[in-house]
Amino acid sequence: MEEFITLEDELKQDESNASLKSETEDAPEETPNGVKPDAEETIPSNEKHEGKEKSTGNRRGGRYHPYKDKHGGEKKPAHRNRVFISNIPYDMKWQAIKDLMREKVGEVTYVELFKDAEGKSRGCGVVEFKDEEFVKKAIETMNKHDLSGRPLNIKEDP
Repeated sequence: MEEFITLEDELKQDESNASLKSETEDAPEETPNGVKPDAEETIPSNEKHEGKEKSTGNRRGGRYHPYKDKHGGEKKPAHRNRVFISNIPYDMKWQAIKDLMREKVGEVTYVELFKDAEGKSRGCGVVEFKDEEFVKKAIETMNKHDLSGRPLNIKEDP
């Protein structure tokens, strides 16, 4: 025997299901551990994280990246016109290196000599020039330049 469901029977079932749904929606839901959440804690997730951007396409898709630009890509750092200088005499000051490079090469914008934890010179550092042409000139003219009896080693800073 085949069982036939009439249109009226279907409507009655839909009405009873709808009344059950409305009763369950009014009552707070239980979590898997049996604790009923308060009404304040049931804020929709889109309201909780308002104003935060989410990155997409990686394993940690939900992590907030505050310094990413608005288009989803990382900003590329500007090309720095720097050279790395090593074999600098330990008693040399950064001002003397700046003056030497300005005199022999061109306009210098930044000089840093590296020091260890105790503040003693490590005998190396970086010099940043205004233009890229000065980087090439520094490598050509100042590499192996004798400074207080020590030949300077100059390489382009990666």
